[in-house]
Amino acid sequence: MGLVIARRLAFLVLTLVGMSLFVFIVTHAVPQDPARLVAGDYATRATLEKVRQDLGLDRPLWEQYYLYMRALLRGDLGRSFMSNKPVLKEILTFLPATIELSLASVVFSLVLGLGLGVLSAINRGGLIDHASRLISVIGAAMPIFWYGLMLQLIFYRRLGWLPVGGRLGSSFAAPPTITGFYTIDAALTGQWPMVWDAVAHLVLPGVSLGFLTVAILARITRSSMLETLNQDYVRTARGKGLRESRVIMVHALRNASLPIVTVFGLRLGAVFAGAVLVEAVFAWPGIGTYAYKAIEFSDYPVIISFAVIASLLYALVNLATDLVYFALDPRIKQ
Repeated sequence: MGLVIARRLAFLVLTLVGMSLFVFIVTHAVPQDPARLVAGDYATRATLEKVRQDLGLDRPLWEQYYLYMRALLRGDLGRSFMSNKPVLKEILTFLPATIELSLASVVFSLVLGLGLGVLSAINRGGLIDHASRLISVIGAAMPIFWYGLMLQLIFYRRLGWLPVGGRLGSSFAAPPTITGFYTIDAALTGQWPMVWDAVAHLVLPGVSLGFLTVAILARITRSSMLETLNQDYVRTARGKGLRESRVIMVHALRNASLPIVTVFGLRLGAVFAGAVLVEAVFAWPGIGTYAYKAIEFSDYPVIISFAVIASLLYALVNLATDLVYFALDPRIKQ
């Protein structure tokens, strides 16, 4: 297993280098001048040249990439063109909001997706099965931002049940920063009304971000459970008189979990990318909104750093998925 991890980590380094090079070339190929955006529309030619020199944009592309990678190896992601602040510092400021939103969507999708898949397999051909398949088709067919807009229209504008926009209502100030998660920080400081308000603000964007995962997870769980429930060891467990809940959760679900883990791991990697759209729709002040503004502004250091971090998280999730394989099925170690 150690050899597998070492091989994956080596491949991770190559992946990050390749991703950074690809994004670096693509961003610099866009016909937009960051120096013009920084200096303003009425800047003179001399001012533009001075800004390009200050930003390092007057150097050859290969030299810009070399300098960026050299700084990256030191943990320096450069400075933002928009704010002239270190990119790493700004990312660390926005990252907790995105992680909190992503965790909320993961919990929602895992509980609902697994629950629907298992119940659908147990009640094959029943009402729950038909409802689960309908949810799977709808969830897989619609884009993420559409869910966000529909949820806002129904639960905020029409019914007025849930808030929308930001992480807290206007009547609350941000809690003291301990973890960066408003729900946890508010709970640790005993501000329970703020906890419920933060949870309420998480519901709509969390559901919107996790609904596609629910659809895919419910479908793959149903398919894998149906195959497992017909195996001899499941019939043997039932013949021994074990409780049905134990047969389902211990004997069937665990042995059906490998394809479920595969799909869930892939979706976890996609959650970080999907957060860009969801945060834009719900005005969520996370790293997705930060990256979205950077794309509008052609802020090269921020765009490249976002792509590298997203690739790193995706690769780490895949590595964690492999480790879960080893825990679920020891035969894979061979």
